[in-house]
Amino acid sequence: MNHHIGRASATSVTLAISDQLLRELWVYSLATDREISGIGEVHGPASNLLITTPLHLLKQQGNYVKTVLDIDEVLALLEQYIMTGKDPETLRFWYHSHAYHPAFFSEQDHATIRKLSAMMPVCVAGVVNHRGDSAWEVIIENAVTYSFSLTIPGVRPTKAETDLVHPYLDKIFTILPPQTSHEALTW
Repeated sequence: MNHHIGRASATSVTLAISDQLLRELWVYSLATDREISGIGEVHGPASNLLITTPLHLLKQQGNYVKTVLDIDEVLALLEQYIMTGKDPETLRFWYHSHAYHPAFFSEQDHATIRKLSAMMPVCVAGVVNHRGDSAWEVIIENAVTYSFSLTIPGVRPTKAETDLVHPYLDKIFTILPPQTSHEALTW
């Protein structure tokens, strides 16, 4: 699925997201009723961006309105890329789920995006919910340049598909305590 999502001055931005990758994100979202997040690869310049697998689900903490990646796991992933000759600069896709909530970017999400994209000329962020709704942002030079929404194509993933993910999630996911009512308002 290719999305031509706009033009900023002389730069045209095209983002390609495969249906398989979208489905994988949807399965991850459905596998838990809490928020989860991860990192993936983006290849190419802004004029021809391609999000590819693998999607990395790293150790993290989360609850119904928040997900926090383990920074040591992020650093280990970067080190793994360097040690195996992969380009760590391709790790510029941050994704997360909103479970039962609408697919949108909260203040907390934008704070996370600012931190993750601080050293990247181009970064892509996506959020998916249980309904298969998704929201996307392309960040160029630390500013959200393009945003769009799309419904993930196809039928809802099956319980068998989400059951395959459960054992892995059990290893990487720690439940955060519930948010206070004030904290919950920031999502």
